[in-house]
Amino acid sequence: MKKLIPIFILIIPLFFITCKKPEIPLTSFAIIGDSTLIKGETHKYVISIQPAHATNATVAWSSSDYNILGIESDGTATAKNCGSVIIQAISTDGTNLIRTFKVYVLSKTQISILSVDSVTYYSARFSIHYDYGSIGSYSYGFYFDTVPQVDSIHNIGKYSAHYPDSIITLDLFDPNTKYYVKAFVKNKFTMAYSDSIIFQTTAQPAGLLGNYMLNIPLAYGNVAKFNDWIYYVNQNDHYTLYRIKSNLTSKQKLSSADEIYVYSVNIIGSSLYYGYGQSTIKYIIKSKPDGSKKNQVSVAGLQNGWIASFTPFQIKDDYLFYASSRVGYSYQTPDFCKIEKNGNNKTQLDARFSYNINLFNDQIYYASYIGAIDSAFSINVSNLDGSNKKELYRGYNFIPYSKPMAFYENMIFFMEGGKLKKIDVQNPSLIEIMPINPQNGYFNIINNTIFFSNVNDSQKLYKSDLEGLLVNKLCDDRVYKISVIDDWLYYYNVDDNKLYRIKQDGSGRQLVD
Repeated sequence: MKKLIPIFILIIPLFFITCKKPEIPLTSFAIIGDSTLIKGETHKYVISIQPAHATNATVAWSSSDYNILGIESDGTATAKNCGSVIIQAISTDGTNLIRTFKVYVLSKTQISILSVDSVTYYSARFSIHYDYGSIGSYSYGFYFDTVPQVDSIHNIGKYSAHYPDSIITLDLFDPNTKYYVKAFVKNKFTMAYSDSIIFQTTAQPAGLLGNYMLNIPLAYGNVAKFNDWIYYVNQNDHYTLYRIKSNLTSKQKLSSADEIYVYSVNIIGSSLYYGYGQSTIKYIIKSKPDGSKKNQVSVAGLQNGWIASFTPFQIKDDYLFYASSRVGYSYQTPDFCKIEKNGNNKTQLDARFSYNINLFNDQIYYASYIGAIDSAFSINVSNLDGSNKKELYRGYNFIPYSKPMAFYENMIFFMEGGKLKKIDVQNPSLIEIMPINPQNGYFNIINNTIFFSNVNDSQKLYKSDLEGLLVNKLCDDRVYKISVIDDWLYYYNVDDNKLYRIKQDGSGRQLVD
């Protein structure tokens, strides 16, 4: 028995020596790593395998262009020059599985604002330098804000461009305001921001006294302000004139029972002016701001015709500017005139039927009906005495008198053929069709922003830049007759015909009356 023990011991090691573990082949793998590298970076690529317990899961690496991207046997890659390459991995367990992976090598995306100059009360010119990473399409632009930093997610404005340029002029600013601006540049792979630039816009030049320049031609002069009082037309009370404190208290009715369909509300000096009248005879009233001491302004010819409420009268210096037709709706006997506010010294400014009167500084911008053939019309400018008359534009799809025209920052905005267009008065041959579409021409412009009733969204209140590109909804009210008073927008609601107001940034909506 003792002799058997050594033999048994010898057999056990022999059993383990002759057993061999089977190999598990690799069936699939994928390359894992970044598809974009910055020139000079190193990055290690690895593989994920199937099955996870494959016996020999190693690969041989290669690059399609070692001048752009070199890669070592362990998958470590070095980005050498800008461009794109294909890296390849081949399994080394005899299965010869091949996988490829595209890698872009970019220069570091950078942008900086070199300078800001040509600053006015609404615009500034920026000179920038950018490197967008050498590959792919790109875009760049600016974020701006009025706080001591710029948050690119929460900011008051953004300007984007998609074409190469190193000098950009923006006119998206408010007068006499400090701005913090930073630029950005991006492509599909990377994005970069510049440091912030700080600049101060200048104060806005002194404009006209009385109602804001565009409230009368664009909103029929339905809202105005004097001291702490807001004057407005109550369209639910026969279009009569009211006033209310700025805090929406102490409402008062100013017009009498027969003074209905009020328009062209304005205060010049210490006098309140407004027109009224539904019939063919129109009247102009002058009174104290509280509605007392009313006097009818005598305008020769009005007793035989009317001042069209669709082309409200305006006041400049000692003159009242108005358009009328002596025989009702006939275009054959027009009367575009100015007259002293005391009713003396009437002067005809244009012998054609004219409307959409815009006064700015010492010039008049207005439209005139030319003839029934092709519904021809013209847009004109002249001095306040009618001299130096010049036709800026002639169209053949008559600007309806119910769709206003506005002069703003050397541009004329007008409706033609259901589209909003603009003309550069310095170069009238430049006519642009705006991408936005105000319902029935209900829009107003302030601080280089167009506020409008959007025909494409049930007349809801929107705003855009002067190019019609940066468009945002302000509220869901369906609006018309938009007036600008201080930092408020006043408008009538289509659904209840009441007057509301809202801040220009879309906050603080309130019912006025």
